[in-house]
Amino acid sequence: MKRSSIQLKPSRVAAAVTLALAAGFAASARAQDAGSAPEEITVTGSRIVRNGMSTPTPVTAVTADDLNMMAPGNVIKSLDLLPPFFMNEAPDTAASKSASAGAANVNLRGLGANRTLVLLDGRRVVPSNRLGAVDINLFPEAMLERVEVVTGGASAAYGTDAVAGVVNFILKKDFEGFDVHAQAGATERSDGENREFSFAYGTPLGENGHLMTSLEGYAAHKIETLEDRDWFQSWGLVTNPGAGPRDLVRPHVVSNTYTFGGLIDAPGTPINRLEFLPDGTTRPFQNGELVGRPGGLGTQTIPNGGSGVDPVTDRGGSLVPSDERASLFVHYTYDVSDNTSLYAQLLAGTNEVNSVGTLPLGIAGWAGRIYSGNPFLPANVQQLMTDNNIPSFLLQRYHSTADLAHDRFVTDNDTKSLTLGADHEISSNGFFDGWNMKAYAQLGKNDNKITEIDFIRTDRLPEAMDAVLDGNGNIVCRASLFQPQNYGNCVPIDLLGQGRASRAALDYVTTGDQFILAKTEQNVAEFSMDGDVAQGWAGPISLAFGAAWREESIDQTIGPDDLIALSTPLNEAANCGQAGAPACTGIRGVPGQFAATPNEVLIFTNVQPIQGSYNVAEAFAESIVPLVADKAAAKGLDLNVAARYADYSGSGGIWAWKAGLDWRITDAVRLRTTRSRDIRAATLSERFDRQGVGTSVNDSRFNPVQNYTTTQIIGGNPNLNPEEADTLAAGIVFTPTKLDGFEMSVDYYEIDIAGALAQVGVQVLVDNCEIRHIADSCAKITRDPTSQLITVVDNAFINQDAARVVGTDLEIGYQKQLGGGGNLSVRWLSTWLNEWSTTALGAPKRDTAGETGDGSLPDFKSTTYLRWSKGKLGVFGQERFIGSGMLDFDDVEGVTIDDNSVDSRYYTDAGLTWDGGRADLSWQLTFNVQNLFDRDPPVAAAWAQFSGTRVTNDRLFDFYGRRYVVGMDFKF
Repeated sequence: MKRSSIQLKPSRVAAAVTLALAAGFAASARAQDAGSAPEEITVTGSRIVRNGMSTPTPVTAVTADDLNMMAPGNVIKSLDLLPPFFMNEAPDTAASKSASAGAANVNLRGLGANRTLVLLDGRRVVPSNRLGAVDINLFPEAMLERVEVVTGGASAAYGTDAVAGVVNFILKKDFEGFDVHAQAGATERSDGENREFSFAYGTPLGENGHLMTSLEGYAAHKIETLEDRDWFQSWGLVTNPGAGPRDLVRPHVVSNTYTFGGLIDAPGTPINRLEFLPDGTTRPFQNGELVGRPGGLGTQTIPNGGSGVDPVTDRGGSLVPSDERASLFVHYTYDVSDNTSLYAQLLAGTNEVNSVGTLPLGIAGWAGRIYSGNPFLPANVQQLMTDNNIPSFLLQRYHSTADLAHDRFVTDNDTKSLTLGADHEISSNGFFDGWNMKAYAQLGKNDNKITEIDFIRTDRLPEAMDAVLDGNGNIVCRASLFQPQNYGNCVPIDLLGQGRASRAALDYVTTGDQFILAKTEQNVAEFSMDGDVAQGWAGPISLAFGAAWREESIDQTIGPDDLIALSTPLNEAANCGQAGAPACTGIRGVPGQFAATPNEVLIFTNVQPIQGSYNVAEAFAESIVPLVADKAAAKGLDLNVAARYADYSGSGGIWAWKAGLDWRITDAVRLRTTRSRDIRAATLSERFDRQGVGTSVNDSRFNPVQNYTTTQIIGGNPNLNPEEADTLAAGIVFTPTKLDGFEMSVDYYEIDIAGALAQVGVQVLVDNCEIRHIADSCAKITRDPTSQLITVVDNAFINQDAARVVGTDLEIGYQKQLGGGGNLSVRWLSTWLNEWSTTALGAPKRDTAGETGDGSLPDFKSTTYLRWSKGKLGVFGQERFIGSGMLDFDDVEGVTIDDNSVDSRYYTDAGLTWDGGRADLSWQLTFNVQNLFDRDPPVAAAWAQFSGTRVTNDRLFDFYGRRYVVGMDFKF
């Protein structure tokens, strides 16, 4: 396997065209002389098609066979192992409630999936969600030939959004025959079972036609718990109660602010910090061996000792969600002549992820209040409240499996894409003789539906918790006595103890289904030409040029209508019922976070219907100019330049450009450098989306600092300007003639983004306001006027000051045919990340390169894999390394934390293949083991009120353990 800067197999970057354009091509073809075109190659680093070409832009190519051995059944996991990728999204890492749930989104340089341009055979693909990311799980894996990755300098050639680079999935050409594949796998702990099946077929149709089609499916079971994974010990952060660092990294961390049965929060009273047991009785909260300061993050206990809980240990849900996907691919080509081909292509895919969430029946200050007289109160608590004139207390409680209600997220992602096109080579005696003409028109549509099942209704929970006795001694909701016409169906709920709520009460405070349906459409048309314009002094001067138009739109709806029409009730006025005051509603105890978002029905969910669209018209040109050839210190020196002008509706015109040099000093040494301006405009979500979600904050307005949950508003800002990124890449390629098969490249890169589109972050906004006293940040924060707790933070997208990424990639490959008929191939891919920084408005620069705890940006990672084959036997071995790093770059070891380190990890994978069959039928048996030595992930301690301790950094480290895949492939 070789880098794509060296000659590759022919690749027709297919174009699509409208029927009128197709007719024009056909007419032109009939006037040309017959004759086949010479073999030519193209690489993703350039639009120009030439024999034996190389580009100054680094391009890494990996074959489909290698990708499948690196991580069977999941291409996104294979790409994780390539140096340029950081923080890819996969079905087991994407947040279950986000629009990207269950998707596989590639992320070059960790700059975001929306800054990575994904192409399928050189063409754009409709985004799979409102975030602008493409789900590569829906691509026809059975037809995949290789993946080419271009890092930087790609916007001018391929279009906007390629700030970090381009990932081009290149499909097989002229495939014939049948290819049937099936595989199955599971972890050593007998969970995470998965299976995959694919069927591919290709055949000529008549003399001029060719059909290729594939159908494939994949399914993976969820992993529900951490049982049998003894490395998990609830590592978290505990606020230091004594002298020394602020936070301590400790195992067995649990909350000291809530329990599964409920904890009374009534400071200064005799009932304060009584906890409710499963039978409804109480006892004082039992502290563990280490207790954080008041307002701290948690309590450390010995196993089975003390009170408090870690929600991760009883989340009532899934560590990894179940995932099912299927795709259909059809490609038909018709050769009008030797010079002209027309084709149509259909891609249809669906993906469904089913995950169980952690949304609780009450947590840490936002579940509402329990009032004196509540008939569910045990006698001892009621007596203390009466004797001490305690009107109410706050119940701090987390939902558990014993409560029977399980909130679920089901994400359905359906994509359809139709492409019509033509590819024509001009054969005439005119200026354009030998030029390639390409055009395509493409219609793409994606339906992304997130369904929330059995979620807590914030308009009902406070009503059901406020239980009283009616005149007949029946337990009823207080609101039903005041407004029986509105709340007569209210069912009182007993949350004073684990698992005590009735089924009827749980049904009342939860909802059936709420859904968010985002329909995204992308229409694209593009025309381009490329060829030689003149014979220069050092070789042919080549030119490519063209124009493109694209429109993207979104129509997001929420439902069902009868649920969305509801609104959160406001707290009852203190003087209700008195002269001149509003009438009493019977509703009290609604937390300020809910009252602050009056359209909110479900906890921390305030998604709004949105509609919006934008279009962009682009013109581009690229040229390769040989400057020197066959000189003593320059076997060749080529100049590669490109420019693109994009005119966006709403934000106007902007330029992208590239200039690069490719200097072949000798046959063994080649230097390359590129300078470029890359651009990206705001996505549909960044422009139009507005929604509320839950988050956790450390609020320094209080002393000591308080950690609690609140609501953040994320998403749209229609006034965003396009990003501009200046990229520098410089490298050397070494292919010594005396060591046949050896190849090495080293490339240094810098990416500087001005006006980066990003969210500042809830914690940064709070710190900017309370610590740095930045007025703009304070304006985005809403506090409860009484408690001073934060109720809402407006965390919308803005054009930040800057973002910068600096690093170096190293690639070494060696191929050799061994004595006795064996073949050996070795490849080492590695990257150093020197800087990954952002500079928010008014805030200091924050560099998180090397942060492997809170972030996923190791300052060094590498993948080495080896393939050896002889006869029918093939052997694959792979070693993955992730360097050690810091837990959080905002911490200072010895000052804010006692241990800020995250250990490095090696992971070993292995595989075997055995070939068999006969001339008309061949088969291959594959056996693969991931994490061969069952290495545990390192500790990446963290605590959040909303979700408890962190299992590990699942975007970096293997938490599955050893797992196996067995597969069979038949070709005939």
